[in-house]
Amino acid sequence: MVPSCIDSVSCRRGLTDEFGVEAMMMEALEKVEKELKKPLMRNDKKGMALLMAEFDKNNKKLGIRREDLPKYEEQLEHKIAKAQLEMLKKDAIEAMETQKKRPEFKDEEIVETSGTFSEVAFAALCFALQ
Repeated sequence: MVPSCIDSVSCRRGLTDEFGVEAMMMEALEKVEKELKKPLMRNDKKGMALLMAEFDKNNKKLGIRREDLPKYEEQLEHKIAKAQLEMLKKDAIEAMETQKKRPEFKDEEIVETSGTFSEVAFAALCFALQ
C-alpha cells in the first residue's frame, strides 16, 4: 500500500499514513453524519457512540485492540518528538553556520557542532538568548 499524507506537516515530519487510517476515519465520520442527517457535535452522545463504534470496526480491520491504543499513542508521540528534535537540530546547526560566516564574528570562538544534540541545542539556545 502506498503511504499517503493528508496533513503536509505530518509528511514533512516523516509521519506517513501507511494504512490509510486518516481516510478511514473521515469515511467513518461521514457515514455517522449521513446516518444522523446532521453534522456530528462533541456533545452528541449518541452520535459520538456511533462514531466510536465505527472506529472500533476500523481498528478491528487493522488488528488494533482498544487496550493497545495508549501504547500506540505513546509511540506516535515519541516519533513526533524525535522529528521535532531533528528539525530543531537542523535549524540550530544552520543558525550556527550562518553566524560563522558573518564578518563581525570572525574573531569569536566557534562552537563545535559535532557534539551531542543536547550540546548543540544548548549552544544555539544560549546564542539566541543573547
